[in-house]
Amino acid sequence: MSALFLAPPALFAVYFGTPVFEAVLVLCCAVLAWEWTGLWNVRRPFLITGVMTATFGGAVAATSMLGAVPALGVLLVGAVAVLGIAIAEPRDSDARAKPALWLIAGTAYLGLPIVALTWIRLGLGDGRGVFLWLLAVVWIGDIGAYVLGRTFGGPRLAVSISPNKTWAGFFGAIAGATVVGVATVGLMRAGNTAALVAASVVLVIVAQGGDLAESWVKRRAGVKDTSRLIPGHGGLLDRLDGLLAAAAVLALGAGLMGGVPTAWM
Repeated sequence: MSALFLAPPALFAVYFGTPVFEAVLVLCCAVLAWEWTGLWNVRRPFLITGVMTATFGGAVAATSMLGAVPALGVLLVGAVAVLGIAIAEPRDSDARAKPALWLIAGTAYLGLPIVALTWIRLGLGDGRGVFLWLLAVVWIGDIGAYVLGRTFGGPRLAVSISPNKTWAGFFGAIAGATVVGVATVGLMRAGNTAALVAASVVLVIVAQGGDLAESWVKRRAGVKDTSRLIPGHGGLLDRLDGLLAAAAVLALGAGLMGGVPTAWM
């Protein structure tokens, strides 16, 4: 039920684009900043959350109006500001070091994918189709992982990081992404099926890796979920971890190749 409640606003924002997309994304940025700050023992959580939110929101605006490169500068300035606040806490240096490092890491870990999401939707001309394909790859991949993992169980994928993930679920995600790739070519009645399926599979593997990376971070923080915001899912970051990783890789690959190749889409 939580997933069904969250999906329509996301699809609405992606479909209509500016300014709805930016507004929804900045709202998500505020929640992600709040959750990330809450993972670490900081004495000024509201101030740091505000600075991180302003940084991410500024990066969204910069990407929308100027492009991805200026947005990276906004993230750098924000990271320096977060560092300054963290090390200015009235505690000994050892107690300040760990939170400061994680807060800086969070600025990049969250900020770069946020820039990527904005660039994919708004920086590729009409990036609506590409963004919807990305959502389908991640969402259907998650469903495939859940169904096959629950059905077959078996050997664990990374028991020390995420005990519930299995190799059956991993291959279920790949199967789901393959279906999305084939279906996308069918719906478009054009495109290179092999290339789009390969791209879909790569992105879903990255998304699964992003899920594991977020689980590793939570273990370092000693928590099960980033928050209790979404019933049955934990925090917003627990829902977006795979999408953030996949978006970053897609944007990087598309940028290096001068845009999403027509052979894909």
